[in-house]
Amino acid sequence: MTGVQTCALPISVFADRVMQQSDSSLEAQARLALRFAYGTPPTDSQLQRLVDFVQSFETQLALTEKSDEADLRKQALATACRALIASNAFLYID
Repeated sequence: MTGVQTCALPISVFADRVMQQSDSSLEAQARLALRFAYGTPPTDSQLQRLVDFVQSFETQLALTEKSDEADLRKQALATACRALIASNAFLYID
């Protein structure tokens, strides 16, 4: 398997790993997602922004989706994980 194929894995795998390896609190899940994505402990600001994003997205999904709470969380967390991987932190090499 090449690096390109490895990176093409569904982002839901990232979200599943975060949900399986952390407790059910959103803060713990956001902290772990940031740790996995960036390889360093998140700052308080990064953590709060990600928690706010997931909560907001989860609320929006609840208005349009007929899913249970766990599924909404997984969808919102997967979207947050996609945003982390697509962030500017991966655009440049120091």
